[in-house]
Amino acid sequence: MKCRICGNVAGNKTYDVREMMFGRRDIFRYFKCNNCGCLQIESYPANIADYYPRDYLSFTALEKQEEKSFLKRARDVYTLTGEGLIGAIYSKFRPNNDLKKFSLLRLKYDSRILDVGSGSGHLLHELHQLGYGNLTGADPFVERDHSPVEGITILKKSLSELAGTFDFIMLNHSLEHMPDQLQQMKNIVRLLDKDGVCMIRVPICSSYAWEKYGVNCIALHTTRSA
Repeated sequence: MKCRICGNVAGNKTYDVREMMFGRRDIFRYFKCNNCGCLQIESYPANIADYYPRDYLSFTALEKQEEKSFLKRARDVYTLTGEGLIGAIYSKFRPNNDLKKFSLLRLKYDSRILDVGSGSGHLLHELHQLGYGNLTGADPFVERDHSPVEGITILKKSLSELAGTFDFIMLNHSLEHMPDQLQQMKNIVRLLDKDGVCMIRVPICSSYAWEKYGVNCIALHTTRSA
């Protein structure tokens, strides 16, 4: 078994992991690299689409959301842009931790934003409510291309099928679902504007959850590549 991240082949430890999210209990062989510590599936399943059914969590339909209150909107705008005294004050008492990951980006309202592995576009919808209007989601497992509201486009496409450039590309716990991460990184470079920023968030196994629960760790959704 050769690590797809660092190329190491020595001392890698194997695990047999059952798919438990949907109760199929299919067994997949994983291994943890002895060098870089990456936990990855040995062979990416050919029938991967079977593990992303229509009721998959990120594919749930967007429902009409209640308009944010003045204070919450001011807080969230401050979190994203750093602008607004009222938002700054309210944020100290009631921070929006979900949006904090964007706080250093200082995104503009016309920034071209791409969410890779967007599902139905729940995060994009939240950004849209705050005034962002150039939002694209890409997910090969959604049912079809669609635009839930003006300003948001969801494409049934993988990274390799996308065209154009973006100011900000985000992968929120989606890179580990993709085979050949090196090629995916090359696709991101191709799609990223020369002054653009990419944010990648992935689960890691150097955590209490993995140390305590091992192959039963809730973050280990089998069929993830790495």
